[in-house]
Parts: sequence; C-alpha cells; structure tokens
Amino acid sequence: MESSVANLPLYLQPWWWDAATGAPDQWQAAEVRDHTGQLQAYWPYYPQRRLGFIKLHSLPPLTMHSGPWLRSPLPEAKPAKVLSRNWKLIDALLQQLPKAHYQRAKAPYSFQNGMALQRAGWQQTVKYSYQLPTKQLATTEEIQMRFAPHVRQQLKKASSMVVLEPNPTIDIQLDLIHKAFKARGAKSSKFPDAAFNRLYQAAGERAAAVSWQAVDDKDRVHATLWMAYDEQTAYAILPAADPELRTSGAMSLLLWQGIRWAQQESLVFDFEGSAIPGVEEFYRGFGPDPIPYYLFQKGLAWR
Repeated sequence: MESSVANLPLYLQPWWWDAATGAPDQWQAAEVRDHTGQLQAYWPYYPQRRLGFIKLHSLPPLTMHSGPWLRSPLPEAKPAKVLSRNWKLIDALLQQLPKAHYQRAKAPYSFQNGMALQRAGWQQTVKYSYQLPTKQLATTEEIQMRFAPHVRQQLKKASSMVVLEPNPTIDIQLDLIHKAFKARGAKSSKFPDAAFNRLYQAAGERAAAVSWQAVDDKDRVHATLWMAYDEQTAYAILPAADPELRTSGAMSLLLWQGIRWAQQESLVFDFEGSAIPGVEEFYRGFGPDPIPYYLFQKGLAWR
C-alpha cells in the first residue's frame, strides 16, 4: 500500500500507524479503490479491548487524525456529482468497519460533510486546531505582524538568553516532557514514551521530521521542539519546556524557528495541542487561524 498513499496527510500514512501502534498488525483500515487501483477513500482505526470484552476503535497515541479521508474530486466535477460520489464512498467505508461497542474518529481537515455519518448514527462535534498560513506569506515580517506584542517581547528576550541547536536527543526531549508532567501533578507514565520512540525513528528514516533545542550558556536545555511534516503541513507535535526555565521565552523562540522553517519549505504551520487550555492561549498570541475539523463518535459513550 505504501506506493499509493503519497497524497495522504501525515497522520494517515501507514508507516505512522505502524509506529504509533507498535506493529502493522495492530491496526486496520477500511479503503475504497477505483478500477485502476488508486485509493479513493480511506479510514484507519485502532482496535482495542477493555475488560477483555468491550471492543473499541479509536486513534493510537500521538495521532491527531484518522478518517474518513476522501480523495479530492476533479476540479471540473459538478457539485451534485461530487456529493453523490462522496456519500457512496463514505457508505462503502462504513460497511467495512467491524462492529464495536464504541468508535471514535477524528477526520482530517479536508473532510467537510458528516451528514452520511450522522445518518448512520454517529455523533459529530466540531473541534479546532490553529494554523499559520506560512505557505502564503512571503516574508517573515508578514508573519510577525500577526504576533501579539508579548510574543515579540518573548522572542527578543529569548534571543539574548539561549541559542538554538538542531537535533536534540530523544532522551532530552522525553526528560523535559516528564518534568512538565510532574510540575502539573500528572503521572509521567501517561505520556506514550514507547510510541514516541518509534515515531521518532520512523520519521527520521523518512526525513519527515525536524527538531531543535534551546540551550543557554550554562548548557541547560530550556526547551525542545519536534516537528513532523508531510507535503503540505508541518506539525508542531512535541514542544517541551523545562518548568523551572519557562520564563526565558525559549518555547516561543523554538516555535518561531519552526514557523520560519515551514515558510522556507512552503508548508503550512500547524500548532498541535491547540484545544488544551493554557496551551491554546499561548498559541493564540502567534495570530494563527482557527481551523475546524470533526470528531465522530458512536457507541457506549453516547448512551
């Protein structure tokens, strides 16, 4: 299947699901192909069990989207024909999904019409991420004009305190994550270390990720940023900051580095974790656009 998924977003790539779940046999996918074998519709899911008998279909760790994904129609296609085609594709995907007590899916940004799923008994909720249209902005000045004054102040402060270095080790990044969890009073075991290790390696093998760390003159790492990307978008998947050094503004400087990198590569910059309170407020200072996507759920949780 690898040869037919070039147009799939990062989070729907089979290699991503292999790494996130641990092995190719740990997840499944519904798919529809045309007579030439070209993929037209796709919906990966992660089967799990609770208490030994409750069947769940959800998303693996560190995976923002699943399905349904539909291939974009030809530009000259008439709207009525496109709607009819999309309904047929969604119905074909739904027929392939095995029964489960609870199902959960987050559609990719391109999926815009959930009426077929609603009719099939799915609950639809609108969620949002934040993106900067770095692909369309010609200069860094145009981007910075979107920033709140306090973000520009943080960038100036951080630039005088830390320097950015590429490719921090995975151990450094996980150490900062665990420190952040501990500072919030959360168990660091909640973070999927094993899944991140596998994704870090898989993305690195495919040249699908970049990362940086912010270091001061005492060799203290203030923050790190790990980004993965596809042909359209760079995703700030794992920003991590030392809680004791958070006031340096290093995280803002790292995001600014990621934003500039995305612009140079003609990619959209996606702020991951945009719905998390506190994180959302922080990201909002960069002047991003809210981008809606759909959460679909069906089963026990809605009864």
